[in-house]
Amino acid sequence: MKKLLPIVLAAALALGAFMPMLAEATDPMAKYAETVKLTTAKSIGDSLQSFIDKKPDVLTDNIWFNDYRNLFNIDVAYSWTAPSAQYREKMNTQIAANDLPDFFQVDASQLKMLVEYGAAADLTDVFAKYASPFTNEMMEADMRVGLGQSTFGGKLMALPSVGGNRDGSVFWWIRYDWLEKLELKEPETFGEMLETLYAFTNNDPDGNGKDDTVGLGMVKEFITDTFGINALSEGLGAYITGWVGKDGAVEAGTIQPEVKKALETLAKLYADGVLDREFIVKDSSKVAEEVVSGKIGMFSGGHAQAFWPLQDAKNANLDSNWRAISIVSDNGEKPKTMLDGSASNFYAVNVDCEDPEAVVKLYNYYYAKDPALSPDFDFHYHGRLDADPESEITEYYNWAAIASWYPMQNLFIHRGVDSYFNDGDESALENYWIMDNINGNQKYMDGDTSYWSTFGWSGPSDYSGEGRIDYYDKNGMFIQNAYIGAATDSMTLYNVTLEQLRLETFTKIITGESSIDEFDNYIAQWKKLGGDTITQEVNDALK
Repeated sequence: MKKLLPIVLAAALALGAFMPMLAEATDPMAKYAETVKLTTAKSIGDSLQSFIDKKPDVLTDNIWFNDYRNLFNIDVAYSWTAPSAQYREKMNTQIAANDLPDFFQVDASQLKMLVEYGAAADLTDVFAKYASPFTNEMMEADMRVGLGQSTFGGKLMALPSVGGNRDGSVFWWIRYDWLEKLELKEPETFGEMLETLYAFTNNDPDGNGKDDTVGLGMVKEFITDTFGINALSEGLGAYITGWVGKDGAVEAGTIQPEVKKALETLAKLYADGVLDREFIVKDSSKVAEEVVSGKIGMFSGGHAQAFWPLQDAKNANLDSNWRAISIVSDNGEKPKTMLDGSASNFYAVNVDCEDPEAVVKLYNYYYAKDPALSPDFDFHYHGRLDADPESEITEYYNWAAIASWYPMQNLFIHRGVDSYFNDGDESALENYWIMDNINGNQKYMDGDTSYWSTFGWSGPSDYSGEGRIDYYDKNGMFIQNAYIGAATDSMTLYNVTLEQLRLETFTKIITGESSIDEFDNYIAQWKKLGGDTITQEVNDALK
């Protein structure tokens, strides 16, 4: 049977129609002979508001907007602004009233609504003609995932605000000093991982003679990357919140047999006291406290945990040695961590906008100035004024009318740090992002433990957060969520009920209140309470 292509691959194939076609000699950065006027909207965060308080016209008299006018003859004005907490509601009101500026930022659900209403401009040809070579390079670095999320029926209906999805990888953070003290090797199989968890619980890894450590720390709402079950479940091929290809279609990961196996494993760990038996009353702050106080040996997390809570853990115990290690499988194959979409926000263009290509030029210009690997990079546009210690450090990138990021930024930084320390590549110092992290890593290596977080995040080995993601990237350990589109109609109706059912059922199975056989009843309930309808809608959307 012919397999159904995941949405990203299908979108990427469709997007071939608007790969850069600059053979027409269009200059994507050309200045207009006459002024082009564009209107937009803005979400105002606390940081940006502080600058507005100092300079009321800062939104349109700043480094970005002045360049828009001087270099492109594009005059951008704000139709309205709203505090960040109110922006989405305000945008919904404007969409309902069909009172929209020329371009504006929306989330996935709002973009879907605009497309259904016919209010969003088709940018397929405009992007093909005006996207700069460097902008296209950024889309390729994103594996064109953001573009795929912005595509409906083979048409590009928005510009993605790309964040990159590799940083969504999960792995194990482990007390490596405990591992070495107990003379255990780094776990490479699921069985060895379980043995490590038991040893961390039963063999007094902190050497205080007390029964006060647990192998696995977890939060009460555990279907999450940080302090959750994802590192364990993904090692078994269980993707609880994702969609997986099966028999020529896609199915919800939450009802797959691999999830049942993960729950059965967790129930055994809970019964044996290896999983913290008090997890059902603990939020992330409480689990973080126990990581810091040296009571937990392993937890599921991502790259950001180098900054929290692990820097605090290092401050509390200089002898602690936290490292990022890979998820492990039970079948001898390399497991894969699931990647979601790379964009959570999008820039839609009003179908009535007379100059949609001007919005693409603004998109190009952000990519030209902000990413530190761009030939036209200028640190002033990002706002880090490190070159002038007397200058106030600001966030100038927030002042741009449109923004999108280099999706490989963090891996790019780690690889530069690694090449500097391990290969002696002095040219790495020439890059602004990398230099900053080289300096932080060097300070840690010279004995300043307050910089451990930099070392734990970008440090020159596989054991830093980004080092582990780099290992995943080089060893084919990613699997793409098969559906990363906007919430379907039935998801909006039923997801809250289904997620509550999942949490309650899984909690009861893990704690022994229900047997593992309750998982089969969960599948039946999930299907009946809207899961089957959602699955049909997802497959229809992918077709």
